[in-house]
Amino acid sequence: MRKENQHKRKYKHHNLPHWDYPERLQYITYRLWDSLPKYQLKELLEKAAIVPKERRRSYMGHLVEEWVHNGSGCGILTADDVFPIILENWFYHHKKAYDILEWVIMPNHVHLLINQYYGYALKDVVESWKSFTSRRIMETASYKQAVANNPDFVDSVWYPNYFDRMIRGSNHKANTRQYILNNPVGLRWGQTTVQTPQDWPLSSATEQWKELVNFPPEG
Repeated sequence: MRKENQHKRKYKHHNLPHWDYPERLQYITYRLWDSLPKYQLKELLEKAAIVPKERRRSYMGHLVEEWVHNGSGCGILTADDVFPIILENWFYHHKKAYDILEWVIMPNHVHLLINQYYGYALKDVVESWKSFTSRRIMETASYKQAVANNPDFVDSVWYPNYFDRMIRGSNHKANTRQYILNNPVGLRWGQTTVQTPQDWPLSSATEQWKELVNFPPEG
């Protein structure tokens, strides 16, 4: 990941607004390619179209997040041969390009709260995560099985673009942290249902994940 001195501040990419400011807390979400089928996306867009224009983006974001949270798609991100790739890549740049405050890996999407360093544009950070992990994930047995079961998944891992939200105060920060950590509550993990954030091993709510990866994160 290259250090550059240019931050785009407020801009649009693939019709989504982004905020790229240095030394700010950023809440970031990105997801698997098949986490939102085209037919469902069309239905969500139709629902969002009936709300006032000024509320449309936030309402659409809520609809998408609600759908994705329910676990659509192949859900390979929590597979044993996939999640270590994501974690190792995130923490390789931790304390170098950003600080990771909170994170969670869900079956078909991820959430992070990071402190963005000066000189590392947010778009470059996220694209670095996605491009590196895509190459590695495509080599896994879980990905190859997903491709075999869904031809539309071929040559794709991550859905284009990402969602970010700049943190605007202490309450916003606290609510975001709580949202990230509570994301897995209610999901099935193995033979049980996740009752508390600490029951989910793939998040910053617990240190269980350190026993599941070969690369020990520093810091």
